[in-house]
Amino acid sequence: MDLGKLRCFCLVYEERSFSKAADRSYFSRQAVGKMIRGMEAEWGVTLFVREAGGVEPTSEADAIYPLAKRAVALYEKILSVIDRPHVGATSLPVAVARGVSSSLPGRFFSSFSAEHPDVALDLRVVDAQECEGMVADGLCEAALAVAPVESSRVRFVSLKREPLYLFGSTSVLSEQGAIEPGTSLFLLDRNFKLDRILLEEKRSLVEGLQIRDGFDGYSMIVEMAKAGQGVCVGPACYLQTADDGSLFRWPIESDRYRWEIVLLVPAAVELSPAAQRFVAYALGARLD
Repeated sequence: MDLGKLRCFCLVYEERSFSKAADRSYFSRQAVGKMIRGMEAEWGVTLFVREAGGVEPTSEADAIYPLAKRAVALYEKILSVIDRPHVGATSLPVAVARGVSSSLPGRFFSSFSAEHPDVALDLRVVDAQECEGMVADGLCEAALAVAPVESSRVRFVSLKREPLYLFGSTSVLSEQGAIEPGTSLFLLDRNFKLDRILLEEKRSLVEGLQIRDGFDGYSMIVEMAKAGQGVCVGPACYLQTADDGSLFRWPIESDRYRWEIVLLVPAAVELSPAAQRFVAYALGARLD
């Protein structure tokens, strides 16, 4: 058994959510789901049942969790013994907006740690709106956030850009191929920058749709869209279409309305050596 899979199982059990477990593990939501399905197939049991607000563990998962938690803790103790280079390492807080990890290479953070064992990343997964404030207020020297950036107290560099798509089940389309009026458009939060821009600049796109927002996790929105309960907007890294033609994915043409990952640093503060190394690493990484 892969201890990484056990750790993933524990995170899903604790968070009752694949997307929140993905944020804590820095795997994509798809990777977390694949690991859970692999364990279910290997063990011949169902571990989690999907609910409207996330997932609920089965009785088998309830029995496995304390054992898995103990195994992970023992394994981490072993790593703490053999991982001597990190003793006395400089701690570097880095804010990471929820959802950003799905756009990064799977070993983005672990590769930095391997190259710079004397810098211990303290990753803080937060809502996208919080990243700018944490850097501007000196709580973090660097952040990986979602554009556009509105604060004048931070500097930013674009790391990756990709178009956004309108996504959903073909069951919500009329015979002419248009989205039926009254169909729900699921958004995270009207205060989320991209959602706000969508409502302000793409009025023709959302005309006739019923706006529903205030959801905690984006993965939940995608699953509802796949189930034909409405449509959503997102980048390709989140929206996996089926080969059977049951789903559609339409690109939204816009110069401003794009999924863009940016690196944030303070505008008027000299970075520490550890932060300078992380910035150099992030700028040199191939994200596209």
